[in-house]
Amino acid sequence: MEHKKETSQFAVATINAKLQPMHRGEIYDDPLSDLLTATNRATTEVA
Repeated sequence: MEHKKETSQFAVATINAKLQPMHRGEIYDDPLSDLLTATNRATTEVA
């Protein structure tokens, strides 16, 4: 039986915008999360 080695990727997004958390989610977090979900990527978001 052949074992496939799992690989992981790590991405950091640094946002230099003076926005409140609610607005950051609408502009940055939600579209990124939607993209990762659509491409079957598991995500963990840390604020």
